[in-house]
Amino acid sequence: MRKKLATALLTATVGLSSLIAAPAAQAQVTSTQGARIVRTAEAYRGVPYVWGGSSPRGFDCSGLTWYTFRRLGRWIPRTAEGQWTASRHTRTPVEGDLVFVHSGSYVFHVAIYVNSRTWLEAERPGRGVNLYRPWSRSVWYGYFTLPR
Repeated sequence: MRKKLATALLTATVGLSSLIAAPAAQAQVTSTQGARIVRTAEAYRGVPYVWGGSSPRGFDCSGLTWYTFRRLGRWIPRTAEGQWTASRHTRTPVEGDLVFVHSGSYVFHVAIYVNSRTWLEAERPGRGVNLYRPWSRSVWYGYFTLPR
């Protein structure tokens, strides 16, 4: 009797765990999506840096990423910290991923990863949206996929 009960409980537990399976992992940005992200953001090269800016009249770092993804149909948080928190994290960035510059656990800047030698970003006052060489090694990477 005990053996039958144990078998029944095990079967029920295994069956229940398959019903409560974790959601499928979101795939990393595809090369096509990454190219779309970079191409969309590149359209704003030369736009001036404006602290708190989130339009083609002027962008700050997270305003550029927020606006770019919004144009592509994907809502993301407005701040660099919020974008880091909401993104899927990766150690192997691909074109179109986001680069998060941090100090300890505090994320203070975000850029779009183009390749290992290039970020697309609204860097700071006096330097508008453009392609820049990576300027920090204190980075984490994250990504958002685009709607189909």
